[in-house]
Amino acid sequence: MIYAQVLNHSSNKLGSCLTLLGLIKAVEGIKNVVSMADELLAIAAITFIVSLGATYMALKQSDPVSKRRAGKVGDLMFTAGLVILLGICVVIAFELS
Repeated sequence: MIYAQVLNHSSNKLGSCLTLLGLIKAVEGIKNVVSMADELLAIAAITFIVSLGATYMALKQSDPVSKRRAGKVGDLMFTAGLVILLGICVVIAFELS
């Protein structure tokens, strides 16, 4: 079951996004800088929340068509969240240099 793995990793990534969001906000407050990374982290957190919900629904569905559809949505949102995290890495790398 890949749905259980996506569910687990989505929750881990959500926790990471929220932790990083807090750290970036703290640094922005101390150094008086403005960064686009915190908005991107919020978007990534939302995609991981949607991925969590969709994969949870996929695990609970008994109908194979509904299960596949919800799993696909969860997988696509998880992939979108990973792409956004990649973008955040690029933004932070350019802001630090």
